[in-house]
Amino acid sequence: MFKKEEDKKPKKKAVVNSVAEDAKPKVKKEKKAEAKNEKNVKESIDKSKMFIRMVTEKTTDLAVNGAYSFKIGSNLNKITVKNEIKRLYGVSPIKVNITNSPYKKVSYRGRPSKKPGFKKAIVYLKSGDKLPE
Repeated sequence: MFKKEEDKKPKKKAVVNSVAEDAKPKVKKEKKAEAKNEKNVKESIDKSKMFIRMVTEKTTDLAVNGAYSFKIGSNLNKITVKNEIKRLYGVSPIKVNITNSPYKKVSYRGRPSKKPGFKKAIVYLKSGDKLPE
């Protein structure tokens, strides 16, 4: 009928487990938050620093005169392109021109479709400087 005093007191194991349970989720949440931040940083770097060398007949003719063409990320401007060329190739450009190429309407298997547009940078170097192939 009456409970013993031992039954009224909480067990030490239960207190230790509750503290341990509280600590575990916090650590997991911190790790998840760090992982998300790392992914966001990696994605933002990849999108903002996109440089793809364009090789066509026209660009190879320009390369003889020291002008090189790149497809670049849509959020880059002339200053960032110039700084990235210095960092990647160790060559300082004289000037940078940027053009936006719009999307194009095409038909694919008889259905109307679109080819995506892109941003292009033409980088002019000094007469003696060249970029590696």
